[in-house]
Amino acid sequence: MKIRLADLWDGALDLQGQLAPEPYDLTVSGGEQWSPLTYRLHAEILGETELLARGVITAALTVPCARCLEPITLTVNVPEFTVSVPFTTEESIDLTPMLREDILLSLPMAPSHSDVGGHCPPQVEKLYHADADRYAEQRRSETWGALDKLNEERK
Repeated sequence: MKIRLADLWDGALDLQGQLAPEPYDLTVSGGEQWSPLTYRLHAEILGETELLARGVITAALTVPCARCLEPITLTVNVPEFTVSVPFTTEESIDLTPMLREDILLSLPMAPSHSDVGGHCPPQVEKLYHADADRYAEQRRSETWGALDKLNEERK
């Protein structure tokens, strides 16, 4: 997304619309499908050498659940996109890298049904929670085992 500086010299601009996700190289797992990126931005020039753009970016993303691999649809939301870009004599400022970075940072590390208020199939939930409980207990005993033993000896 490029903003022409000539359009801002007469005053701030409110921009809104949709962008195709392909130019933003948002591939994270290879199996996801992005909807168009929806944006609402307010852009203005501060002083004579700085562009300030603020707004909201949203998109829908269909990815496999990290637990059960069933497809889930997440709403990706960047509620407070803000960027300040200094400029000299450029005709336009390209916000593409900044938009891409904020979108990728808003994604969950391992998206699952719990991120969208759903549940994995019961057999997956059972395995996941059983392993998580066993893992937590193992880590606790490794970390605090010696202190627990000392506490027991004092009693």
